[in-house]
Amino acid sequence: EINQQGGIQERITYEMPYKQSKIKVKVALDASAKMVVYQVDADWHEAFSKEQGIPALKFNLPFAFKTNVYDYKIACGTIERPSLEHDVPALGLGAAYNKKADQSLVLLADSVYAYRGEENSLKLTLLRASQYPDRYPEYGKHEYRIGVGLCGKNAYHQVDHSFRYPLQAITNTSHQGSLPLSQSLLALSDNLVMSGMKISEDNQYLVLRVYEAAGKSGQGWLSVKDLADITAADIIENKLELELTRKDDKVSFDVRPNEMLTFKCKLNQAQ
Repeated sequence: EINQQGGIQERITYEMPYKQSKIKVKVALDASAKMVVYQVDADWHEAFSKEQGIPALKFNLPFAFKTNVYDYKIACGTIERPSLEHDVPALGLGAAYNKKADQSLVLLADSVYAYRGEENSLKLTLLRASQYPDRYPEYGKHEYRIGVGLCGKNAYHQVDHSFRYPLQAITNTSHQGSLPLSQSLLALSDNLVMSGMKISEDNQYLVLRVYEAAGKSGQGWLSVKDLADITAADIIENKLELELTRKDDKVSFDVRPNEMLTFKCKLNQAQ
């Protein structure tokens, strides 16, 4: 089934029977998007047997260029692993870098973490039945959202976050208001990723937790709108000695490879 939504989205839907199971897939490409999205609905009814072994369902993404290493997203950064004949863990992103094009082919997933890079292909293990102690752990319906696209090596985290946390639309009526049509609370340098934001335990500060994602020493910066005061802190929000250079709402500091940093921010009372 081919569905063209007035230039907004192109979509193909197809079904694949497999033994006792059925897999339905919607492949969509939004206008101006750089990501092809697969919505996979699997009604899985396969179980282990001595004759057939352990059944599994995998997503396979072959490519034409040559590579012997693959990039995977992990906590606070990425890791490079060689081609391996077994699954490895990754936090929703696996990638293969094409040196000639200076671009990476990325494979994204919203809810599975078993990746494999081998023989010029990226693979995702979606389902793998077992034999003990539960012979039917995967029996039933499963849904997956998978993305395939291109990006630079320095954009892995932005692409991953955009895929897993899409913008949410909230409808409202037209009414008068005093706020501007656009406004930014927070901005970060390209080598930093926001890990968390919360109110401090004493309810006095806005706590920001960031980490260095490029795996390199250098300088990072963050900018917080209407910033009154800022200090570095440890994981339990005690003050930490870190040299901060501030100009208006922008604060710069040195950062080490994959380092996690915490900041306590005091905003102006008007906010």
